[in-house]
Amino acid sequence: APSPIPPVDKKDFFRGVNAQIEVAKKYGLKVVLHNHLGLVIESQADVEEYLAACPDGYLLLDTGHLVGAGGSPEEIIEKYHDRIAAVHFKDFVYKDKDNEVWHKRLRFCELGVGEIGDRSKTMLKMLKDFGFDGWIFVEHDTHVLDAEKELKISVDYIKDALK
Repeated sequence: APSPIPPVDKKDFFRGVNAQIEVAKKYGLKVVLHNHLGLVIESQADVEEYLAACPDGYLLLDTGHLVGAGGSPEEIIEKYHDRIAAVHFKDFVYKDKDNEVWHKRLRFCELGVGEIGDRSKTMLKMLKDFGFDGWIFVEHDTHVLDAEKELKISVDYIKDALK
């Protein structure tokens, strides 16, 4: 299936990001990139390439999208904890593991019940140990049960992990 976005030359992309960073610095702002399946920066290699090419850029680490792309959020946290501005915590289950279209391949679910499982607890502990004081978000893009019940499962999961 064709990508919803046109192909992007990464050198041009990084040049644009670095230009944004220079403008943002003038106003005391940070430029933060969100890794996402199906977009320019989705895999482990893409995230690390971005962080190397844009040394003053930051990352909004999306754990579900990175694991869904075969990456390791734990490695990113270990290597680049000082460059993480915020974290989207997600878990996912496969709908059709062999489907090339990411949103047909998997769906996001409450923390701790999908493919990521208790790895999220490890990530939360790592961030805490590194003194991370940014925002963490629980993102549920879809709901099978009652949305409030699923979100409570995720909130309780986070509280338990940070005890």
